[in-house]
Amino acid sequence: MKNIKNIIFDYGGVIINLDMKAPLDLIKLHSSLDVERVWHEMHSEKIFEMYEQGLLSDEEFRNAVRNFFNIQIDDELIDQIWNSLLLDMPKERIELLQKCKTHYRTFLLSNSNSIHYKSYFSQLQNRYKINSFDELFEKAYFSYEMKLLKPSPEIFQKLIDNHQLRIEETLFIDDTLVHIETARKMGFQTFHLADEKMITDLFSSDGILK
Repeated sequence: MKNIKNIIFDYGGVIINLDMKAPLDLIKLHSSLDVERVWHEMHSEKIFEMYEQGLLSDEEFRNAVRNFFNIQIDDELIDQIWNSLLLDMPKERIELLQKCKTHYRTFLLSNSNSIHYKSYFSQLQNRYKINSFDELFEKAYFSYEMKLLKPSPEIFQKLIDNHQLRIEETLFIDDTLVHIETARKMGFQTFHLADEKMITDLFSSDGILK
């Protein structure tokens, strides 16, 4: 990693910890169907992708959950189940982002949805008294607002164009390999956050890349 002036961070699995099995475990308490099979069907039908791309409303997503799993539960419980995959945002990561912003132009680029957004933004407000993502990044981008999804080149190019960044001076950090591969092909410098590595491993205590 050389001559880095800009850093684009992923969110889930990079800044906030995730438990991808948690929603399935909770749905099993309410559905008599083969939950893993139905979950796979929802992926095959691109329900999650369409929701994160902003092509389904919150209510359309909740109804899809009810229909696929043949359950009749209220909106609040569906949101609780869906948000159960979101865990904590460790304090040291939040502090790192605040320090990084003083040394680099920093951005967030996340495949996300509005139900999750409300949950983790509430955590930022209540735990860290952060009232805007602008306190952590120059700009935060969310797929459901952009109507684009990683790993499409278009979502990366949109960010680059909006801020007139040089791709070769930009580091992209993500825990999903296919996203990294697209960014690398476009000319970004990249770091695949895998094998239990954390973003705090990449920076010195003052927020500068090692």
